[in-house]
Amino acid sequence: MSKSVMIILIMVSALVFLGVGFAIGNVVYAALNTTGNPEDPLVARSYVNDIVANRTAALQSSIDDLMEELTAMRTAYEELVALITDKPGDQPSQQFNTVEIYTPGGSPVFLRPGPGTEYTPPAASANPGDRFKYLGTEKDTNGIDWYKLEYTDGQTLYVISTYGILKTL
Repeated sequence: MSKSVMIILIMVSALVFLGVGFAIGNVVYAALNTTGNPEDPLVARSYVNDIVANRTAALQSSIDDLMEELTAMRTAYEELVALITDKPGDQPSQQFNTVEIYTPGGSPVFLRPGPGTEYTPPAASANPGDRFKYLGTEKDTNGIDWYKLEYTDGQTLYVISTYGILKTL
């Protein structure tokens, strides 16, 4: 065999091996990598649906856990409030005679003509530190406590219990 035929044969063999190696490499890469990774962002709809369903289920589980905690906290809060305030319909407590307005951010709070946010528009507003005569406690349609108070002009108004502190003065 001549030298030129040998060189051509070696070059053809190299090209064949290179092509076969490239094809095998792509097959191996495709088998080892899943779709939807940073190197291959194209994904099938079922893959996306599965990921979304799994994450949605995890989030719903977290929401359910938080709702259970909230219910337990609300029950504990109501038990504590029941220890220190009147029951709805009772006469005003002899223990407490004043409601002092409190808001964490220091902003004014609405006073309403009835126990609940459905009593709109608000009849007045009060600032943190304002004090009013305490007349009792009533629940709204959601079971939330509202303090019944006598406003400065003699009106009977309500403030949600989270923004009022019962005191004896």
